[in-house]
Amino acid sequence: MFDKQVHSGWIVLLMLVFAFSALAAGCSQIGEKATEKALESASGGEVKVDLNDGEVQVDSKDGSSSFKTGGDLTWPKSMPADVPQLSGAKISNVSEAKTTEGQTIMVWYEEIGNVDQINKYKADLESNGWTIAATTNTPEGTYIMAEKTGWALSATFSTEDGNGVIAAAQQKE
Repeated sequence: MFDKQVHSGWIVLLMLVFAFSALAAGCSQIGEKATEKALESASGGEVKVDLNDGEVQVDSKDGSSSFKTGGDLTWPKSMPADVPQLSGAKISNVSEAKTTEGQTIMVWYEEIGNVDQINKYKADLESNGWTIAATTNTPEGTYIMAEKTGWALSATFSTEDGNGVIAAAQQKE
């Protein structure tokens, strides 16, 4: 769907932020500085990092990203309105990355109950106008790829451990 790789650098940086924030959870100021240095080294530019109670915010000249974790998370407001939420499951993490090239929004779930819940999600996507590009079903879970004008969506659900992630990416023209 997209001509070039969408935000792969930001996704890598977001994963680095997540790893460093886990290591630095106990010492906020030291953790912020260590994370900033590591991300500046990885990205080759100046980076500002804020670690606050289950949330990491990273800003640079190229864009921004955030990662939230915790027990009381809600559906991100920046997610397109036609991306359905997975009913009956609990949101465990949310990440958002925005650059001049576009944005990527990811929502991690836990407590996914069964295959019927996943099949309903796929039907909800279709009823909201998404075109299902691919679906893979295995005994361990389901992977769905969908597309809609300017957006690509992937949803991965594990029926073995009850976890999953929905990722929506937009590339600006």
